[in-house]
This record gives sequence, C-alpha cells and structure tokens, in this order.
Amino acid sequence: MIGNTIGFLWNAIFYAFTHTAVHLSEVFNVFYTVLNPLLNLVWIVSFWSISLSFLTRSKQKESEVKS
Repeated sequence: MIGNTIGFLWNAIFYAFTHTAVHLSEVFNVFYTVLNPLLNLVWIVSFWSISLSFLTRSKQKESEVKS
C-alpha cells in the first residue's frame, strides 16, 4: 500500500513538472525523456530493496521463534 501511494505521489509530481515544462521550452522535453526512466528506477529499486530487507527480518524472527 505504501509503494502504491509513493508511486502515485511521484507520478503526480512528474505530471506537474511536465505540465510546466511544456510551456517553457522544448529542451525540457529532452530532460524529461532522459530523466523520467532513471528517476523512476531510483525510487522503485530503493523501495523494493527496503521492502525485501523488512521481509527478511520478519522471516528471521519467525525462524527464531520456532527454534
């Protein structure tokens, strides 16, 4: 649920950026085309790795309880 919320907010910010950039110049379209996939990759990979670390901790605690 948190990942969906962060993704929604991230895309809303990017929408505002592109909406503004369209009125300024064509140069911003190039920046958007290049940076959009890279910045999306940054937040997706970081959130994914944080999620995996929390899942690993919970599984380790379960195995300690069973032992």
